[in-house]
Amino acid sequence: MWGVFEIITLVGTCISLALAYFGWRARPKPGAIPLVVVTLAIALWNGTVFLAALSPSVETTRVWVRLHFVGLTLIVPGLVALVLEYGGREDLLTRRTVGLLLVEPVAANALLWTNDAHGLFLSFVPATDDAVATSAFGQMAFTGIVATDPGVVFWIHGLYVWGMALASLLVVCWWIIRRKALYRGQFALLAVGIAVPLVGSLVDNVGMLSVRLSEPAFVVTGVALTLAVVEFDFVDVTPIAHSTVLDEMGNAVFVLDRDDTLVEVNRRGRELLGIDARAIGTDAEILLTDMPDVYERYADVREGTDTVVVETPDGARHFEVEVTPLFDARDRFVGRVFLVRDVTDQRERQEELRRQNEHLEQFASLVSHDLRNPLEVAHGHVELAMEHDDDAAYLQKVAESHDRMWAIIDDVLTLTRESQPISQTEVVDLETLVADAWSNVETGNATLQSDVHGVVDGDRDRLLRALANLFRNAVEHGPDDVTVRVGMLETDVEGGLVDLARQGFFVEDDGPGIPADDREAVFETGYTDSDSGTGLGLSIVRNVVEAHGWEITATGGRDGGVADEGSESEARQGDRAVGARFEITGIASLRTP
Repeated sequence: MWGVFEIITLVGTCISLALAYFGWRARPKPGAIPLVVVTLAIALWNGTVFLAALSPSVETTRVWVRLHFVGLTLIVPGLVALVLEYGGREDLLTRRTVGLLLVEPVAANALLWTNDAHGLFLSFVPATDDAVATSAFGQMAFTGIVATDPGVVFWIHGLYVWGMALASLLVVCWWIIRRKALYRGQFALLAVGIAVPLVGSLVDNVGMLSVRLSEPAFVVTGVALTLAVVEFDFVDVTPIAHSTVLDEMGNAVFVLDRDDTLVEVNRRGRELLGIDARAIGTDAEILLTDMPDVYERYADVREGTDTVVVETPDGARHFEVEVTPLFDARDRFVGRVFLVRDVTDQRERQEELRRQNEHLEQFASLVSHDLRNPLEVAHGHVELAMEHDDDAAYLQKVAESHDRMWAIIDDVLTLTRESQPISQTEVVDLETLVADAWSNVETGNATLQSDVHGVVDGDRDRLLRALANLFRNAVEHGPDDVTVRVGMLETDVEGGLVDLARQGFFVEDDGPGIPADDREAVFETGYTDSDSGTGLGLSIVRNVVEAHGWEITATGGRDGGVADEGSESEARQGDRAVGARFEITGIASLRTP
C-alpha cells in the first residue's frame, strides 16, 4: 500500500518528466539542453526512491538505490552547464570542461556499483528500527533493507555535490548584486532553484525532521529552472548582452530579443526614453508609441548604421543608430543590440565646417577673380601713364582700382568674420539699432522712416553691420532722395494667434527694385549690378541673419510691390518705382522690452 512519501515521490517524478518535455521543446534556446539533463536527473532521483520503496525484493531495491545516486551525479554537471550558459560563458563548455565535470560523477558511480567489494560508498543492512533511525537516507526504509553507515567516498561525493552547488549559488548571488534590480526577479528564480535542495539536504542529513525534504526540494529546483529558461526566456539574450554592454556607457544601449521585447537597457537609454528598469520585458512598439515612424524604420533591421531625426522637448536631435545582431554559441539569432549616439552637436559642427569651407572657396574665388580685374586695370593704366607725359588721368584710374581692391578686401574680411558662429548674445533694442546703423552710412539726401519696436537676443555689432549694409544698398542703388522704411511685419492670423515664423521686421526702399528672377541671387557671393560694387554686401547680411537662426528674403517694395511685373501704373508709385524689400523673419526672441 502506498504511503504519503511514495505519493510525493511519484508526483515529483511525473512533474520532473513534464518539465523535461518542456525543456526539450525549447531546446533551440540556450540553457534548454542542460535543463533537460537536470530535470531528467531529478525524475530519476525521485522515481528510483518511489520504485525502491515499493520493490518486491531486496536485490531489486539495491538496484533502485544505486540508480538513485546516478540521478544525483547528473544533476551537478547539468546545473553547472546551465549556469555557464546563463552567464554567457558557453565558451567555457569545451570538451575538456565537460570531461572534468564528469570525472567525479563517473568515479562515484563506479565505486557505488562496486560497493559490495570494498564498502567505501554505502552499506546496506536489514531493516530494523535501529537501522532506520541511523539511516543515511534520513530515516527512510526500503523493502527489507536500509542504507546506512556511509563510507569515506560517500562523504567525499557529498562534499563535492554541496561544493559545486554552493559555488553556483554564490555566482548567481554575485550577479544579483552586480546587476542590481534589472533582473532581480529572474535571478532569484535561479538562486531559489539552487538553494532549496541545499537546505533540504542539510535538514535531511542532520535529522531535523521525521520526513525527507530532498526529493520534493529537487522538484522545486526543476520548476524554478524551467520557468527561468522556458517561460521568462532570460537566458536567451541577457547573459550575452551583459557580457558586452556596460551600464555606464555614455551612449544609449537597447537590447531586444527575437520578439522585439526589451531585455536590456542602460542608464543613458532609460534617460533617453524616460523609462525605468521596470520597462524590461515591454514590447518595443509600446515603448516607442510616441515615435511610430522610428519603430517602423528599424522593425526589420538586423544590422546596419543609420541616422534618424527625433523631435524632443529640446528641439530636433540627430541620433546615429547602430544595429548589431546577437547570436548564441550555436550561431542562432537571439536578438539585436541598438547603440544610439546623440550626434546633434557633431552634425552642427559638420554643418559649420561645411559653411566655413564654402566661405573659403568664395574667398579663393574672390582673390583669384575679383581682385585680378582691378589689378589688371591698374597695371594697364600704369603702362599708359609711362607712355604719356600727362599721366594724371591714368593714375586716377589706378587709384580707383586700388580703392576697389581695398573695398573688396574689407568686405572679404567682414564676410569671413560674419560667417563664424555666434557664441554670446545680448538684448538688442531694435529702435536704437536702426538709428545707429543709419548714422554709420553716408546717406546724403536719403530719408529714413523707422517704425520698429521691441528687443531681440543677438550680436549687436553684427546686426549693426547687417542693417548698415541694407541701408547702403538702398542709398547706392536708389535715387538721391531715396526713402528707406523700416517696420514690423504683420504676424496676426485667425483666432488671435501669432505666426511665429513671420515674426520679424522689414527694410524697404522706393528705389528701382530687384527683378523677380534675381531675388534669390542677390544674396550670393559676387552678385552685383555695377562695376563699383564688390558683390559681398548682401551676402554679409544673409550670413549675419542665418548665424542668428533667422531667415531673410528679398521681394518687391510696398504692398509686396512688382517693380518688374504687371502694368506701369502697378509698378510705380507716382513717378517712382516701388523698390526693394527685405524681410527678416523667424525671430523667436522678438519681444516687448
